[in-house]
Amino acid sequence: MGEAALLDAVAHASDRLHDAEDVRHHAVRAAFDGGASLREIAKKALLSHEQVRRIVRDNESRTRGAYLVTVQRKGVTPLVTKLLVRAPSKRAAGHLASCIAERDRGGFFEATSVRRAPRGAVDFDDIY
Repeated sequence: MGEAALLDAVAHASDRLHDAEDVRHHAVRAAFDGGASLREIAKKALLSHEQVRRIVRDNESRTRGAYLVTVQRKGVTPLVTKLLVRAPSKRAAGHLASCIAERDRGGFFEATSVRRAPRGAVDFDDIY
């Protein structure tokens, strides 16, 4: 197996891990919203009470963050652009920015950089 194939396997495994974490976080928040105690959730999820508390707290305090995303068009005429979007996670922000760029500019875009936007950013690209 070549180096590129091995790196692709690592990327695929990481994507699956992030997806599983997103599903677990969603289930923890749903259980809490449904009335389960943090200790009950922690026992079922095999997490510490503090980890569950953090998941619930993060959801309440930061449902959607602002991210500055750099996307790059792949193909014949490469294009790099930055978009300011709101999303619940960096991964979601990258996906959203790629979709917006593809819709507005055509072609296939990939997020190359995702970082938190500066405080006070208001000119979002996800509003039309």
